[in-house]
Amino acid sequence: MLKALKRITLCTLLAALTLFIVELGCRFLEPGPLRLKDQFPYIADEQLGQLHLPDSDLSWRGEHFGINSHGFRGPELKDDSTPKLFRVLCIGDALTFGSGLEESASWPRQLEALLQDQLEEHVVEVINLAVNGWSGLHYREAWHRFGPALVPDLVILGYSVNDLPGASASLEPHSFPDSSASETWLTQAKPAALLRHLESEWDHRRREDRWEELRTELTLALKPWRLDASSTTREELEPTIKAVRDSGAVPMILCLPYEFQLRNPTADRSPESTLKMCCAGLEVPFISMAPTFQNYILKESPGRAPLYQRGTLGQTTKKGHEMIAERVLASLELEDLLP
Repeated sequence: MLKALKRITLCTLLAALTLFIVELGCRFLEPGPLRLKDQFPYIADEQLGQLHLPDSDLSWRGEHFGINSHGFRGPELKDDSTPKLFRVLCIGDALTFGSGLEESASWPRQLEALLQDQLEEHVVEVINLAVNGWSGLHYREAWHRFGPALVPDLVILGYSVNDLPGASASLEPHSFPDSSASETWLTQAKPAALLRHLESEWDHRRREDRWEELRTELTLALKPWRLDASSTTREELEPTIKAVRDSGAVPMILCLPYEFQLRNPTADRSPESTLKMCCAGLEVPFISMAPTFQNYILKESPGRAPLYQRGTLGQTTKKGHEMIAERVLASLELEDLLP
């Protein structure tokens, strides 16, 4: 009996040690420094849902949050009096934040490097004012809250299908994460990196089913929106564009596709086409990443870097963010918007 008890104890200890080592390995693969404890990185906001905890360097559920004293992802801001400062402000959601990636891999930071190489006589600064979970409904308030004081030269608003003006109200509302003890046992288990990786792998293996489910759900959700899509989109977008222009900055719209929109030829693209039409009417430069991403996917091969992160529906890889930065730079040159 005693010998059996010892064996059970030894096996339990070995299993616990194995799980701990596997957990460390999973955390090592995630962005940011290796940490054993997650810390909640947000503060609640009545109008914006959530903002980053200012001046923090935290890890939470597989994400690294290196946040400056203003609450933006990235380094501290340059002084406004910096000679020949060219400042770009990027407002968006997880796709602009760079969810699942190091901060240096996000497209705003890669764009900053490209612009600095191009504008050798200027000091370039690209500010990442993006928060996971935001939608187009939050961008206007984000601009009014932070934009004018930053005095940017260029403002890029990043949209995906769930962020688009008008369409976002037709889709299932996003609920911001809760740091309270009221979370379910499943969401409380999320801090385990091993479970995150297993969930991500499961989602990746059933990705084609998920694409079809999302395509069907989106088609149904957008039915009431299509009735007055153009007017609704313009009504929500125009005040933000006007406010940006009144500040002396140039607005630009960037549209980022979900993977299912590229893989499924029957996927609803009406929100993007409506946004493009409204931008033409408002004379706002419009960039769609869909054609660029589509061409890349069509040429996929085993040796090529993937465009989307495993287990996600729309979060692009470092390669995807690199392509976004290059496309934005090309559009700025084409529109003659560089100093």
